[in-house]
Amino acid sequence: MAKYGSSMCIREPFVGKSCDTWIVFLSIFMLLFMALYAITNLFSGYNYWRSKPQTINWVAASLNLISIPIGTILGVFSIVVLTSYLKNLQDKNSD
Repeated sequence: MAKYGSSMCIREPFVGKSCDTWIVFLSIFMLLFMALYAITNLFSGYNYWRSKPQTINWVAASLNLISIPIGTILGVFSIVVLTSYLKNLQDKNSD
């Protein structure tokens, strides 16, 4: 029986340090993605609270569509609210 050491990967073709490196890179990528996701939603919520939606709200609504089922509902609702806000803004500017 072969000894693999302290690696998290013990099956072929990912054995040893190369697998551990990929796990670290994937973990960092997921951490950055989740932090970006959280920051966009926080800024979006702040802009909704101020009643001044901006581009970040569209980005957050689009990102929320990925999260099934709650995020999808939140994303669709956000898009509906943003669309009605834009229609009201256009009506005010046309008057």
